[in-house]
Amino acid sequence: MPPTSYKEVIINIIEKSYNLYLKSFRLEEKDIHCNEYLINEVLNRYFMDQDRFQMFHDSKLFDCHKMASYLTYWICKIKPFSITSDAYIDSDADKKPALYIVNEVISFFVAVGCINAKRIKSGDELGIFMPRHVIQPFFYTLRYRYINPDPLAIIYYFLDDMKIEEAKALL
Repeated sequence: MPPTSYKEVIINIIEKSYNLYLKSFRLEEKDIHCNEYLINEVLNRYFMDQDRFQMFHDSKLFDCHKMASYLTYWICKIKPFSITSDAYIDSDADKKPALYIVNEVISFFVAVGCINAKRIKSGDELGIFMPRHVIQPFFYTLRYRYINPDPLAIIYYFLDDMKIEEAKALL
């Protein structure tokens, strides 16, 4: 059933990102705990920020880049996803680094989902691309440094504007 509200669209993107994380790292639902209370807190704070933005900037809704940046910010700050001890013990050595940054990776998947939804709606099927040499510092920054949503939005604008040819040249 398609989502009927803006909140349901965001919840749908978060769920798909969570499932993509599980699939990407060959994990099961029992390996990553999703705290529903904290997800609701992420949504509440996102919508408070959006309301504040509308009030002071005379705008209707965030564009997909602002949406992506505020969701990234709140997921990384509140950390609604956590690994189980069994997942860490049972995981392969190549999976362990991704387990440490579960919220950061899922938040990036959410951001990509927000931006790609706009791209698909406009008929552009190419997703955003992040150069390989930028991925590690980006996740490090999300994990260990304070970054507010506005610079994140600028990063997402740049990633969205980057052409595939330009991105491949950076590899």
